[in-house]
Amino acid sequence: MEIPGAAPEPDRMPAGLGIDPAERTPRSFHLSRQVLERARAAAYWLSSTDGAGPTTISELVERAVRQEVERLEAEHNDGQPFPAVVGRMRTGPGAAGAERIRRAQRARRRAAGGSAGTG
Repeated sequence: MEIPGAAPEPDRMPAGLGIDPAERTPRSFHLSRQVLERARAAAYWLSSTDGAGPTTISELVERAVRQEVERLEAEHNDGQPFPAVVGRMRTGPGAAGAERIRRAQRARRRAAGGSAGTG
Protein backbone atom coordinates (compact mmCIF):
# COMPACT_ATOMS: atom_id res chain seq x y z
CA MET A 1 0.00 0.00 0.00
CA GLU A 2 1.29 3.47 -0.82
CA ILE A 3 0.33 6.43 1.30
CA PRO A 4 1.24 9.80 -0.26
CA GLY A 5 4.36 11.21 1.39
CA ALA A 6 5.27 7.95 3.12
CA ALA A 7 7.76 5.27 2.20
CA PRO A 8 6.15 1.88 1.56
CA GLU A 9 6.73 -0.63 4.37
CA PRO A 10 5.69 -4.04 3.03
CA ASP A 11 7.02 -5.96 6.06
CA ARG A 12 4.90 -4.12 8.64
CA MET A 13 2.22 -6.26 10.33
CA PRO A 14 -1.42 -5.49 9.55
CA ALA A 15 -3.11 -3.41 12.23
CA GLY A 16 -5.01 -5.48 14.78
CA LEU A 17 -3.33 -8.80 13.88
CA GLY A 18 -3.14 -11.13 16.87
CA ILE A 19 -5.43 -9.06 19.08
CA ASP A 20 -8.44 -10.82 20.60
CA PRO A 21 -11.52 -9.19 18.98
CA ALA A 22 -13.36 -9.42 22.32
CA GLU A 23 -10.66 -7.45 24.17
CA ARG A 24 -11.95 -4.00 25.15
CA THR A 25 -10.00 -0.81 25.74
CA PRO A 26 -11.36 2.54 26.92
CA ARG A 27 -10.75 5.54 24.68
CA SER A 28 -11.81 9.13 24.74
CA PHE A 29 -13.09 10.78 21.57
CA HIS A 30 -14.66 14.10 20.80
CA LEU A 31 -18.07 13.84 19.17
CA SER A 32 -20.55 16.51 18.31
CA ARG A 33 -23.25 16.74 20.96
CA GLN A 34 -25.88 16.15 18.28
CA VAL A 35 -24.30 12.86 17.19
CA LEU A 36 -23.82 11.78 20.80
CA GLU A 37 -27.44 12.48 21.72
CA ARG A 38 -28.67 10.64 18.64
CA ALA A 39 -26.43 7.68 19.52
CA ARG A 40 -27.69 7.66 23.12
CA ALA A 41 -31.29 7.71 21.92
CA ALA A 42 -30.70 4.92 19.41
CA ALA A 43 -29.04 2.71 22.03
CA TYR A 44 -31.74 3.47 24.59
CA TRP A 45 -34.67 2.75 22.31
CA LEU A 46 -33.05 -0.32 20.74
CA SER A 47 -32.24 -1.80 24.16
CA SER A 48 -35.92 -2.69 24.56
CA THR A 49 -36.16 -4.47 21.18
CA ASP A 50 -35.34 -8.03 20.13
CA GLY A 51 -31.59 -7.42 20.37
CA ALA A 52 -30.96 -7.10 16.64
CA GLY A 53 -29.59 -3.59 17.01
CA PRO A 54 -26.89 -2.14 19.25
CA THR A 55 -28.12 -1.70 22.81
CA THR A 56 -25.25 0.41 24.23
CA ILE A 57 -23.38 3.42 22.87
CA SER A 58 -20.15 1.39 22.93
CA GLU A 59 -21.73 -1.34 20.81
CA LEU A 60 -23.15 1.21 18.38
CA VAL A 61 -19.80 3.02 18.06
CA GLU A 62 -17.87 -0.22 17.58
CA ARG A 63 -20.25 -1.38 14.83
CA ALA A 64 -20.07 1.98 13.08
CA VAL A 65 -16.28 2.27 13.31
CA ARG A 66 -15.79 -1.34 12.16
CA GLN A 67 -18.05 -0.75 9.15
CA GLU A 68 -16.23 2.47 8.21
CA VAL A 69 -12.77 0.89 8.66
CA GLU A 70 -13.78 -2.02 6.43
CA ARG A 71 -15.06 0.45 3.83
CA LEU A 72 -11.80 2.44 3.95
CA GLU A 73 -9.72 -0.75 3.70
CA ALA A 74 -11.74 -1.84 0.66
CA GLU A 75 -11.51 1.57 -0.96
CA HIS A 76 -7.87 2.40 -0.22
CA ASN A 77 -6.03 -0.86 0.60
CA ASP A 78 -7.45 -3.67 -1.56
CA GLY A 79 -9.65 -4.82 1.31
CA GLN A 80 -6.69 -5.57 3.56
CA PRO A 81 -6.04 -4.07 7.02
CA PHE A 82 -3.77 -1.03 6.93
CA PRO A 83 -0.25 -1.53 8.31
CA ALA A 84 0.07 -1.16 12.08
CA VAL A 85 0.99 2.26 13.43
CA VAL A 86 4.37 2.41 15.11
CA GLY A 87 4.65 5.00 17.86
CA ARG A 88 2.12 7.54 18.98
CA MET A 89 -0.45 9.35 16.89
CA ARG A 90 -1.36 12.98 17.34
CA THR A 91 -4.21 13.32 19.81
CA GLY A 92 -6.91 15.89 20.26
CA PRO A 93 -8.92 17.68 17.63
CA GLY A 94 -7.33 18.86 14.40
CA ALA A 95 -7.32 22.53 13.45
CA ALA A 96 -10.90 22.44 12.11
CA GLY A 97 -12.12 20.60 15.21
CA ALA A 98 -10.38 23.04 17.55
CA GLU A 99 -12.03 25.94 15.74
CA ARG A 100 -15.45 24.25 16.02
CA ILE A 101 -14.88 23.82 19.77
CA ARG A 102 -13.90 27.50 20.16
CA ARG A 103 -17.00 28.63 18.23
CA ALA A 104 -19.25 26.43 20.33
CA GLN A 105 -17.70 27.73 23.55
CA ARG A 106 -18.15 31.35 22.42
CA ALA A 107 -21.77 30.63 21.48
CA ARG A 108 -22.46 29.07 24.90
CA ARG A 109 -20.92 32.09 26.65
CA ARG A 110 -23.05 34.47 24.56
CA ALA A 111 -26.16 32.43 25.31
CA ALA A 112 -25.35 32.58 29.04
CA GLY A 113 -25.30 36.36 28.94
CA GLY A 114 -21.65 36.92 28.13
CA SER A 115 -20.41 36.24 31.66
CA ALA A 116 -17.33 34.08 31.95
CA GLY A 117 -18.37 32.83 35.39
CA THR A 118 -16.16 32.49 38.42
CA GLY A 119 -16.34 28.82 39.05
